[in-house]
Amino acid sequence: MKIYGLIFCTFFALSTFAQKQLEIVAWNVESGGAHADTISKRISQDFSDASILAFSEVSPNDAATYEKAAENLWDKVGSVISTNGGSDLLLILYDKSVLQAEQQFEIQEIGLLNPYLRPALVVRFEHKETSQQFYLLNNHLSRGKPEDEWKRIAQAYMLHNWVRNIKDVPVFLVGDFNFDYELNDPEPVSYTHLRAHETS
Repeated sequence: MKIYGLIFCTFFALSTFAQKQLEIVAWNVESGGAHADTISKRISQDFSDASILAFSEVSPNDAATYEKAAENLWDKVGSVISTNGGSDLLLILYDKSVLQAEQQFEIQEIGLLNPYLRPALVVRFEHKETSQQFYLLNNHLSRGKPEDEWKRIAQAYMLHNWVRNIKDVPVFLVGDFNFDYELNDPEPVSYTHLRAHETS
């Protein structure tokens, strides 16, 4: 299982939400080998400070179990789940006492017209106390064989271009980007496309 603590999200939130810290946890629960009871226990016990839980590789059979576990964290749980990805869905759970979901959708083109790839799952939130809005994009980019690397590169490129067109509110990117697939590459192409590629 991969748990990602995205420090830059918390730091950015500190400055954005008038010193109101917003903690986001992203976790690939690896649906093929996931034990829903174990994951639910960790949700209930380990993430008490979080306002958003963003999961990847969620089995459709386990989504309701994770939502139920989040009820031990928050009085009112919001839930948004993807429609594409087969047995590896994306799931966003959030504290409805802190956040209001203003909009939710999937960026379908990032799925590359492949029913087994995951389009980015997007929620536009409003922080109730400060009225600050922001986008959260939960992602699971392609991994696959070396000859399929172009899929992850294309997804990273499209993510970057989508984000750079958002001018009015902050955007948080979370999830499993599979950049570890390029750890031995001195110039990891998909990471570079996501972080630094600019178009005219």
